[in-house]
Parts: sequence; structure tokens; C-alpha cells
Amino acid sequence: MDVKTMSGSTSCPSGYENIGKAYWWGTKLGCTCASGKYAQVRREVCTDTMRKDYCKDTLRRDARWLDVIKGKNICGKRSKSSLTKMMKPKHYKKNAKGVTIECGKAGFKLCGNPTTAVDFEQVWCVPDGNSCPITNIDFDGNMVP
Repeated sequence: MDVKTMSGSTSCPSGYENIGKAYWWGTKLGCTCASGKYAQVRREVCTDTMRKDYCKDTLRRDARWLDVIKGKNICGKRSKSSLTKMMKPKHYKKNAKGVTIECGKAGFKLCGNPTTAVDFEQVWCVPDGNSCPITNIDFDGNMVP
């Protein structure tokens, strides 16, 4: 899959769609205290004593879908290959460096990073010639995926 980042005010280019959507659960009215004897979040309005102890009122915000993350639209172009041709790796081999994973079938390649994937849930085998699917998006300090 081809991925591009665009400024939040710019729509995805033709043939691409926003893939960076996330659901934010919102906030309830309350009081957030970062330090002191009230160091917690409370479901009540801050008292004057709490405000003197660096507490701040938290406003109620409705839950919503976010499609701009840190000022960026994350746009992806869908692959022409079918997910039905993908399979989970079958062969796991232990060696001195840990575990290696193989697709175990000729004509398939390994996609994903088995060294960082928990229980290999982000590791797939796809037919040679197909592009690997997106299994994870990480951001560097410059918001580049």
C-alpha cells in the first residue's frame, strides 16, 4: 500500500483515502490534578482549594472520529491484490538469535516485522509480486510514518 501524509487542511489526492482515522472517547466534566495531594482525575468540579494545588477543571467534550492526527491526514492507496490470498506464517524455527518465521510455501514472501510483532499478529505471507499490507504505522519526531 502506498502511504502519503498531507497537511490537515489538504484532502487526500485522487485514488487515496484517509487511513488515519481514530475514535476519541471524549472527556467528562471533572477536575484534573497533576500533582499535590489531589494527584488524580475526579468527576467533580475543582474546589478553590484544589485549584490552589494546581488542579484544573476539565470540560466535557463529546466523543468523535478524528481523521487528522497531529495536523496531518494519513492517506493510503488500496492495493489491487486480494486479502484472500494472504495467509499467516506456518513455520517457526528457534535458533540462537530467537525465533525465525517462514511462510513455508513456495511463491510467498513474509510481510511485517516479526521481531517487533507481539505473537506475530502483524506478520503475514503474501504471494510474490504483491505488495505487503500495512500492519502498523509508527511516527518519528517529524510526524513521518
